[in-house]
Amino acid sequence: MTNSENVRWIMLYTGDFRPKYFELLDIISTLIDKSETEPLEAEFCLSFAYKFIKLFDGLMKTLKEFFQYQGIFQTTAREFIKELFYDEIVEDGQVWIDMLYDVNRLRSSMPFSSDVFLVVNKYVKPLTQMYEYLEQMSEN
Repeated sequence: MTNSENVRWIMLYTGDFRPKYFELLDIISTLIDKSETEPLEAEFCLSFAYKFIKLFDGLMKTLKEFFQYQGIFQTTAREFIKELFYDEIVEDGQVWIDMLYDVNRLRSSMPFSSDVFLVVNKYVKPLTQMYEYLEQMSEN
């Protein structure tokens, strides 16, 4: 890519998605010694859910610009996820659909310890794979 610092999706990736991704990983590192059966403080769960939602929103904005840069115009998160699957960028489209569902659910309900561990156990790996993919694409 020529002049990559002026490409909008790369600016969003480096300024919106990447920092939020690392912030979520930092928070997750505090959970290493916690058991899934151990209740977490409500404030922690709420903060964690908020950061996860912001990360997902940042990713969706980045993907919108990424696809537009490639000449693919999608309008909803569901369409972005389908495109990721069709283009074989992600292996399991259902995990991403589940993530979209859980993000929307967390927007309107109080998160619990089980929600935090759901994100950690089910969504960190696909988010990491997406981070690695976008990192690689931004370097080309």
